[in-house]
Amino acid sequence: MAGYFSYFQKTPYTLSDDPRANLQLVTNILHRSKFLREITENTALYYPYQIKEGETPEIIADKLYGDVNRHWIVLLFNNIVNPYYEFPLNDSELDDMILKKYGYTAEVARNTVHHFEQEITRSTIYNGNISETNVDRYTISEYSANFSTGVLTQRNLPSIDISIDGGTEIIELNDAGTILLQQATVYKAVSVYEYEFALNEERRVIKLLDAKYVQAVEQEFKKLMIDG
Repeated sequence: MAGYFSYFQKTPYTLSDDPRANLQLVTNILHRSKFLREITENTALYYPYQIKEGETPEIIADKLYGDVNRHWIVLLFNNIVNPYYEFPLNDSELDDMILKKYGYTAEVARNTVHHFEQEITRSTIYNGNISETNVDRYTISEYSANFSTGVLTQRNLPSIDISIDGGTEIIELNDAGTILLQQATVYKAVSVYEYEFALNEERRVIKLLDAKYVQAVEQEFKKLMIDG
């Protein structure tokens, strides 16, 4: 298949505010939106995929679609415009990104607080056995507010290595006391490295078009981009 952008329509555009400025024909990447909406809303066409360390769109396309040039399908299906920033980085790339973004080495980033979180673990207990557990995390400020007086008070905050136990509460959900809700609260400090690492890991789960639909999608995409 020819280059990904070769099928996109061109649109006149200029960066100048001067109405007399010459317009240039540029690739209209927004033209893909209708096509993208139609295929990504059809859950029968795709399945979730966990990106492995070191995998690029080209490697994934070659491995699953048999053609490195089909990397555009991986990007298009996940609405990725900039693979460098929207695809998971390897360890060294992540270290470089943190250095550029924050000015911290990886070691400094691991020991620098990005934000503080309240982590609440809720467990449903039925007849003495835990049947379900959910964990929610909320970002908190360094101050707590008394809304009746408007006074801000400095919180007792955790450090990178030491969390603060906020206590455990048990709530009876039925009169017999056989169903309980246990809520355990912990306050944690999230480091810069931990924060960026978590964001990077979230990008590892993508949607991949089932290989049996690749040829049909290629043909439809080409038709839509040329015919409009």
